Amino acid sequence: MKKLILFLVVTSFLLTANSCCRQHLEEGYFTEALIPISVDWKVAGIDPQNVSVLFYDEYSNDLIVQHYFENNDRPVQSYVRVPPGKYNVLVFNELPGQISNVDIGNKDDYYKVEAYGRKASNIRLSVSDDNYIGHTGELASIIVKDFEVTADMVYHTNILGLKDDSSTGITEVSDKLMGLVPLSRLSTLEISIKYKGLDNAYMPALVNVHNMSYSYFFYNNKNGMSAASYQFTAGDRVYDDNSSTEGTVSGSVDLFGVMGDRNSITDQPESEPIILDVQLMLVDKDKTVITRSYNITDLIKFKDESSGTIVIELELTDDDPLPEVEPGSGDKGGFETELIDWNVVVVPLIAK
Repeated sequence: MKKLILFLVVTSFLLTANSCCRQHLEEGYFTEALIPISVDWKVAGIDPQNVSVLFYDEYSNDLIVQHYFENNDRPVQSYVRVPPGKYNVLVFNELPGQISNVDIGNKDDYYKVEAYGRKASNIRLSVSDDNYIGHTGELASIIVKDFEVTADMVYHTNILGLKDDSSTGITEVSDKLMGLVPLSRLSTLEISIKYKGLDNAYMPALVNVHNMSYSYFFYNNKNGMSAASYQFTAGDRVYDDNSSTEGTVSGSVDLFGVMGDRNSITDQPESEPIILDVQLMLVDKDKTVITRSYNITDLIKFKDESSGTIVIELELTDDDPLPEVEPGSGDKGGFETELIDWNVVVVPLIAK
């Protein structure tokens, strides 16, 4: 009897020791869950080279994990290892600093991370000392809020593997970063101005728009409240029917947009109205340059595109005819059309 009791005690001890060892190997060694990711950029209308994924702690707002991968067509485009916790997950196209004329700042804080413009080069005939930034490249993003990684997910993805397990619901949780659909976070300003005496000017015209936004904040989908100016050319001239002197000049530029609310002027400060300066080169021998200035704050209209882009539309008529001048001889061209150095950055990245 004593031998039987001793045998049972020894066996129980061995089983307990083995169980503890197994638990240590299976749960203590692995500290991060393996999370699959896939992103669909078609709605935003872009095809990025790379993808950035930033995990912010939901309570401290600190950046915990940053993950980058090369955009691809695989069902699961990448996997990222994330420790247990609750997160707000920010996904945007390209690597920080890779988008034309756009940088990513304050990356370590969820409530401060922003996309902001780069200083423009080759500004011509600037009419003020405003902060000119370059035409923005493509920027699209999405935020997944309340994304939770649990200890069960760590065990599931490392020990059991990434398999369907409807009984635990683990697969459903870990799939929250699958099939993400980012939207564009930028705006396009489209202008159309009707002039009398349009035959007295060369094309294109040089356009400066002032007191637009310098940046975009991801967490609340709003533009920053710091002012910036953009310069572009408007070279599309169309004369009215049965007229060779009256017509419209049109053009467009990609930018962050108005300050604050992206599709209204609600947040635009009264002290910083949106001003449009149009510089036209006349056809006289001296190529005289005149400037027409307009406060367009209350004249613009907003249109939401399915891609997420906000189109800011301006149509106005200038009743003051352009000056009558005697045409000169020689070059018929207006301002150069290639004003901006786009600073395109190509950064290859190996897919993970």
